[in-house]
Amino acid sequence: MNATMGGTIGIKGFAAAMLGGCGNVPGAIAGGFLIGILDSFAAGHFQGYSELVVFLVFTAAIMIRPTGLFGETTVSRA
Repeated sequence: MNATMGGTIGIKGFAAAMLGGCGNVPGAIAGGFLIGILDSFAAGHFQGYSELVVFLVFTAAIMIRPTGLFGETTVSRA
């Protein structure tokens, strides 16, 4: 046993939930599919750097759309 077992899977799960939209179950499922497909693609093309590629794309997507792909936009009215 190792104390860091499952750490990468947990981080990818968190990234999938944030990519789909926090609190949105269908969005989290779609985010999980997108992260999984991108990870498989990156593992085939960039063997040692697949996690880096996944998290760079994740970071870019969150910078463009901070609420996630299916997140709600809220309007603050004073």
